[in-house]
Amino acid sequence: MNNKTSQQISFDIQSSSKLDPLPANYIPIIIEVFDQEGILLTSINIEEVHQTQRPARYKANYLAWYFDEELVFFQMGKQILVNRLELMAFNFLGLATNSNNK
Repeated sequence: MNNKTSQQISFDIQSSSKLDPLPANYIPIIIEVFDQEGILLTSINIEEVHQTQRPARYKANYLAWYFDEELVFFQMGKQILVNRLELMAFNFLGLATNSNNK
């Protein structure tokens, strides 16, 4: 995926905020994370393909997470505008809790 323009991201926020959360058992093939400077991380089949370092005191204006080319999480400052990961997070927390009870 190429770097996204602010217009593309704005469209993605509007359309993604209307979509249902991802299923609890969803496993993305491609994970991409962006900030205003460009791509921070690309992972394919849970293997890191690309990672970009930012300076230690760098503050991103926003973070955008894409799973399989769909916006699933968008945070600007402290405001979360898109979060389609809730069910996946609850599933993960449930798995962690269950594994601790064994």
